[in-house]
Amino acid sequence: MLDYIWIDDETSILNQVKSQYKYALIITNPFIQMTQGWYNNKKISVLEYTYPTNEEIIEYGKPVFVESNIKAN
Repeated sequence: MLDYIWIDDETSILNQVKSQYKYALIITNPFIQMTQGWYNNKKISVLEYTYPTNEEIIEYGKPVFVESNIKAN
């Protein structure tokens, strides 16, 4: 069983992990923007969220860089 660490956003990550670590890092999934209308074509119901397959990401997806998200907010 995995031992999950729940991180809060008010203190540094390193202060929240076990003291044996010198470095800490959060790795996120890549940000991908699908083409206009892709989600509407794939959506089965309003209550369900559909994720693209790897093949669809390669064919229709476009990378969104973290820097552009930070500047926008």
